[in-house]
Amino acid sequence: MLSRSPENWSDKEGWEDYWRKTLADDEWLIKKRLLQDTEYFDSIDYFKSEGIRNVLFLGCGISQAPKFFVFGGLQATGLDVSETAINFAINYAFEYEKFYRWFNSQKFKVNKQVWIEFCSVSRKASYECGSILDPNVAQGAFDLVVATKMLQGFCKDQFKIREILECIDQRLTSNGKLLIFTINAPSAREMIDDQLTRMGYGNIKQLSDSNGKLGKSFLHLLASA
Repeated sequence: MLSRSPENWSDKEGWEDYWRKTLADDEWLIKKRLLQDTEYFDSIDYFKSEGIRNVLFLGCGISQAPKFFVFGGLQATGLDVSETAINFAINYAFEYEKFYRWFNSQKFKVNKQVWIEFCSVSRKASYECGSILDPNVAQGAFDLVVATKMLQGFCKDQFKIREILECIDQRLTSNGKLLIFTINAPSAREMIDDQLTRMGYGNIKQLSDSNGKLGKSFLHLLASA
């Protein structure tokens, strides 16, 4: 039986239980998550061209994306409330065969030397266990905050969403950007848009997901006012 995310997304123990079960029983989901992470690599040059140098991934779970960004020349931190997920993310190592299969393309050529370099450089990625609501974690100023499906889990409570967005805002540089992804949740997207507009955010752009299906998934690039 596949594990389900907790009803209350603030439930730290619930997330610990979710990730313990997932990592023990759901190899397919793990592979899917890691494959999704590889898609970030094609975006790194774009982010760099926008002046982004320091990135925070919220609710990162087992994500390897911070490692890809570090390998691409940026600073990156992953933040999640689950210690189980964070420990997996830190310690996960791509085998050469899998790394080659997932990354070898016209844009990114992989060989043994590239793989060895990635294994070395990616260790500089930072991971923290904690909540964005805690002022003692993820301290510093970030040019980009990525919240992949994380925010929609709190959209039953507009006050909680506002609280989280304000905590994110406190960690952004003056011209920082938010990248928010919500799936099958137009009402969540509208609530997030409304709260950000009230907070003075401008230049809110709706971008398509990787398949271009705007009706299904929503990807935002939200620039700070």
